[in-house]
Amino acid sequence: MKKITKIFFIVLILSIIGCHTPPSRESQDKDFFSFDQVINTSDRILKLSRNGNQISFIVDDISYTSFQFKVLKKIKGSSKKDDLIYITFTNEHLHDLNNFNVNESMIDDLFNDGDYFFFLMGRARKNTFPKELGGSLWLINGNPSIYHISNNRINIFSSKELDQTISNNFSKLTNMDENSFIELIESIDE
Repeated sequence: MKKITKIFFIVLILSIIGCHTPPSRESQDKDFFSFDQVINTSDRILKLSRNGNQISFIVDDISYTSFQFKVLKKIKGSSKKDDLIYITFTNEHLHDLNNFNVNESMIDDLFNDGDYFFFLMGRARKNTFPKELGGSLWLINGNPSIYHISNNRINIFSSKELDQTISNNFSKLTNMDENSFIELIESIDE
């Protein structure tokens, strides 16, 4: 009986550890082949506006920058309107962001212009990250996960190396207006 009890507790402990350890970034698709994949693998889908605050820091020899945003609309997840959240990027990834529509670097704007849709995945905050970030570390969910609303069009921001095949699957989104874009997300997320 003691052996069974020990085995039970070992299995229980391992399952609890497994439940609370978020999947690594590498286990997520970094480059998505369809918009459905981006939606279905995201923990939160939010319409955000930059709030102005920015935190730069280094953890384990990796440079990060976190931007504070105000939630304008929640499409998926537990955020509420007017919540303030930080979204964190490695500086390397931040400098690699490109406006797919016009093939321009995003580094000049840094989210200052207009509203954005972010497809996010949350990670439990390590003690090594600044406490100002709150209880979760929010990262973009792969490529492409940032969509900018400009002149009632959708601009897609992604890595400069985004494969042409992948790019073709997302190009139809650029001709949508904001309402059609939201309706598409909601219809896929049902």
